[in-house]
Amino acid sequence: MASTTSDLDKVRQLIADGTPDERISGKTPLYIAASANQVDLVQQLLDLGANPDEITWFSTPLLEAASRNHVEVVRLLLGKDADMRIGDDEALAPIHAASYSGHVDVVRLLLEKGVDPNSRAMIGTPLQIAAGGGRVTVVELLLEHGARLDCSTKYGSTPIRDAARNGHLDMVRLLLEKGVSPLPLRRSGYAAIHDAASSGHLEIVRFFLERGVDLEITDESRMTPLHVASTLRDSELVQFLLDRGANMEAQNSKGETPLQVALRFGRAKVIQLLRDRGASTRGASTPAASRGRRNAIDCTNYPYGVA
Repeated sequence: MASTTSDLDKVRQLIADGTPDERISGKTPLYIAASANQVDLVQQLLDLGANPDEITWFSTPLLEAASRNHVEVVRLLLGKDADMRIGDDEALAPIHAASYSGHVDVVRLLLEKGVDPNSRAMIGTPLQIAAGGGRVTVVELLLEHGARLDCSTKYGSTPIRDAARNGHLDMVRLLLEKGVSPLPLRRSGYAAIHDAASSGHLEIVRFFLERGVDLEITDESRMTPLHVASTLRDSELVQFLLDRGANMEAQNSKGETPLQVALRFGRAKVIQLLRDRGASTRGASTPAASRGRRNAIDCTNYPYGVA
C-alpha cells in the first residue's frame, strides 16, 4: 500500500515530536516510511525505538519493503532483527514476496540472514513461487542455499508444473537440468506437459516431447495432451499434436475422445480440424446437446483451467 506525501509529512512530525509509534490512518510510521523507500526516515524511526515487527493490515515494514524491492530498507530492518517469518493473511513472508517478484538482492539478503529457503506459504515454497513466475536467477540462488526441488502444494502443483503452465520455457529447461522429472509425483497424477497444453504453450509441449515424454501420457482422468489441447479456442496445438501422431480416438475416464471434449467446450476450430483429420463422430453430440449432458467433463472441476 503506497504512502502519500501527506503521510510522510506526518511521519516527519512524529519524529520531531519523539513519538515514533503513533499510527497514521491505521498505519505505523515505520510501515509508511518503509513502503515509500524513505531510508533516512526508517533509520530515524528505528533509532527512536520503533518496533520493526508491528503489523499494519496483515503486513510488516519488512514484508512491505521486501515486496517492493527496497533493498536498503530491508537491510536496515534486518539489522534491527526484524522477524523474517511474519507473513500476511496467506502466510506469505518476506522471502515469498521477494521470490514472487524476482527481487534477487532482497532474496539474497534474507538468505544470508538465515531465512529458511523451504518455508511454506499457502501457494508453496519460495522456489515454487519463483519457478511459477519464471524467476530463473531467484531459483538458482535459492538452490545454492539449500532449497528443495521436490516440493508441492496440497493440490499437487509442483515447480515444473507451475513453470509449464505459465509458459516459462527457460525455467522448465533449468528444472530439468537440475534433475526434476517432467512426470507426475505419483502414478496417474498430472504431468507438466498437460499443464503446458492447457495454456496452449506449444514450445514447451514440444520441449517435453523432444525429451522423451510420451505423446499419449494420461493424467488421473486419462486425459492425453490432445484431450487437454482440445479444450482450447485455438487449434494450433491440436494441429501440432496430430502432426506428431497423437491418437484422436483415445478415451478419457468419461469415455470421451478429443473431439467429444472439444464439443463439450464448444471449440469450433478444434472440432473442424479433428473432423477434417478423420476423427470418428460416433457418439459425438452437438455442442447444444452436450451442454445438457453430464457424461462429459465437468468444467468446474477441470484441473488445468479453461483457456
